[in-house]
Amino acid sequence: MARFAAPAAAGVFAGWTAAAVPFFPFGFAPLLGLLAFGLTLLRPRLGLAFALAVPVLPLGNTSSGLALVYAAVACAWLALSWRSPRDGLFLALGPLLAPIAALGFLPLAAQGVRSIPRRALQVAAAVVLAGLVAGLRHAPLPFTGSAPPRGLGIAGSEDPFAVATALWRALLDHPALLLEAIALAAAAVVVPFARERGLWAIAGLGAALIAITLLPAPAVAAAPLVLAAWTTCTVLALKARS
Repeated sequence: MARFAAPAAAGVFAGWTAAAVPFFPFGFAPLLGLLAFGLTLLRPRLGLAFALAVPVLPLGNTSSGLALVYAAVACAWLALSWRSPRDGLFLALGPLLAPIAALGFLPLAAQGVRSIPRRALQVAAAVVLAGLVAGLRHAPLPFTGSAPPRGLGIAGSEDPFAVATALWRALLDHPALLLEAIALAAAAVVVPFARERGLWAIAGLGAALIAITLLPAPAVAAAPLVLAAWTTCTVLALKARS
């Protein structure tokens, strides 16, 4: 089953972006998703590169500056994931968990990513991507349920620096998203160390996870994050005892 996780992530990433951002003819999105799935299953690096490349043309249809910014980020992401391409699209889990208020489970879900820096980056990116997808769908933003910005003024822009600045300002305008990305990334790093040190360390992790996700951002919905922290600690405690 684990063998199909990365291909499924690539298929969802490629298929959804092709369907959500206007460019490709009707019916192309499922085909691109299936192609990304197959490539990742057989050649993980090629599949990751293909999936990351799919959004370039649709984004360029909106703004060439946006396409350039995305292409630069995608190339950097491909380089960071080169040694472990099957983990490269873990971030696609963010938009899937956000609608059910389950982003708090990302630190536990990310434990399959062996590299500590990549694990932290993947979790943080999953949170940010969940926010971006919510904005594209005009859905409430994760954690706070606030309305996304209606426009960033980047449509038709050819300046990648102006686009990057607009995106950064939009992120700063919603600090809860940024704070939760940092908090959950930190938790993803600490989880294995707590598990190795036993039940008291796991209990401390749970308390710390609740504190760092709720105290810096009082506007966030507390119940989903508390539930995620409790569940994470329960799973870790069961593993520690087995």
